[in-house]
Amino acid sequence: MRFGSVRVVRGHLLVMALAMGLVMGFAAAFGLGVGFRAPEAKLPVAHAASEAESLAALLKTADELYATRSDPANLQKSIDILDKLLASANVSANASVNGNPNASGNANASGDNSAAYEALWRLGRAYRWQAEKAQASGGERMKLLEKAKDYAERATRANEQGADGHYWLGVVLGRIGEERGVLNSLFLIKPIRQEMEKVLAIDPKYAGAHHVLGVLYRKAPPRPLSIGDIKKALQEANLAVKYAPADTLYRVGLAEVHIALKEYDKARGILEEAVKTPPTPGDEPAGEMDKATARDLLKQIEKK
Repeated sequence: MRFGSVRVVRGHLLVMALAMGLVMGFAAAFGLGVGFRAPEAKLPVAHAASEAESLAALLKTADELYATRSDPANLQKSIDILDKLLASANVSANASVNGNPNASGNANASGDNSAAYEALWRLGRAYRWQAEKAQASGGERMKLLEKAKDYAERATRANEQGADGHYWLGVVLGRIGEERGVLNSLFLIKPIRQEMEKVLAIDPKYAGAHHVLGVLYRKAPPRPLSIGDIKKALQEANLAVKYAPADTLYRVGLAEVHIALKEYDKARGILEEAVKTPPTPGDEPAGEMDKATARDLLKQIEKK
């Protein structure tokens, strides 16, 4: 069972002003001309709008490639685009310092650096998927998860009010915990819960955060050792399905809570619906994994 959703989560729209700060870095990172120099005068509004549209288009392309990540080559292409976008944001930040001695020059520092943020949380998401699908030893998977964690942490620093950054950081921490084993990862439970609580403070209807909390409450040991609570798990799992009823991952998560409660008939009905539900458009790889998990669970409870 995957700890968190691998859905193509919505990105935050890039504001027009973002393009004005990114023009030099964008051109340098993507090779848009040798000897490019930032103009001394402010960019015309139409030019700024064009740059913003270009950045949004790059993120859209990266997301579309991620949606077809069952082909590893497409996932790598998505990562390459995001790496270049992140590099452009860093170059732009350094250029701002050169022109403004009061600027920090840190694209990943606290504050809202939208371009860096949008690239960073997506990179965390991408490396988390690579770890999930890696045909490698546990050590290699852990390296990929640590890389995903680094990007997600940087995303939360780039934009403390960005729900997606906190969400993917919590998901990656959960996956690291699963890799190490529950008893060796009890110290991760608190930060995972904190990240999901931050997500829900920003967006109370963020279904993925409710799902992760549901998994956390179901899998963690009960008090006094930890925070395990099957009633809270059921509550969170129901909220995840409520806010994203078409998402098969959340249905499977709810079914697993009912299995833990030995409510097999309820679980069976939910799993049968999950198997019949078409995968979320644009995220077929994860949907197919969910359906496979649902079929496996149906076999496990067949005679119960």
